Amino acid sequence: MKKYVVYSHQGGISLNGRQYLLNSNDELLKFESPTEVMDYLAPHGIKATTEVELEAHGIWITEDESFV
Repeated sequence: MKKYVVYSHQGGISLNGRQYLLNSNDELLKFESPTEVMDYLAPHGIKATTEVELEAHGIWITEDESFV
């Protein structure tokens, strides 16, 4: 099953490395679907219903490559 992770670019500059959303153990926070990502982010002030809306906030979703 695919898993998804969330990242942004440091300082909003895509030439910088990716900063991933981590759990309390400093491990990648993994989600079952992009919708689950948006549900998680909503109470944290990021209101989005599509990946395009997330990108407007400087947030991207990608498949976790360790499951590919």
